[in-house]
Amino acid sequence: MVTEDVGRVAEDYLALIWKANEWPGDERRATTSDLAAALGVTLSTVSANLKRLARERLIRYQPYGAIELTREGERIALGVVRRHRLIETFLVEQLCYSWDEVHEEADRLEHAVTD
Repeated sequence: MVTEDVGRVAEDYLALIWKANEWPGDERRATTSDLAAALGVTLSTVSANLKRLARERLIRYQPYGAIELTREGERIALGVVRRHRLIETFLVEQLCYSWDEVHEEADRLEHAVTD
């Protein structure tokens, strides 16, 4: 069963998987190595978290295979990415941050802001 509050770690994984497939026609897919590098964790940590996300039916995943979002996983990922981009825009347009300053701050705030 999927709960509405999946947690920050799950949201980070789902958003990274979605971003790897963001552009139509791009054959690139998220890999465990890509996720480990982006999150600064070990491959075994990524594998354990992917298995958990698969059990929660947020992704379709087989070890060494493709990682795909389910419909629910995509819904959550899109919400995270949308909040992140809105926060970045707010920081630039309203608080006079420069674009090169906003990404890390938006990463922190995207999990605390409601839809």
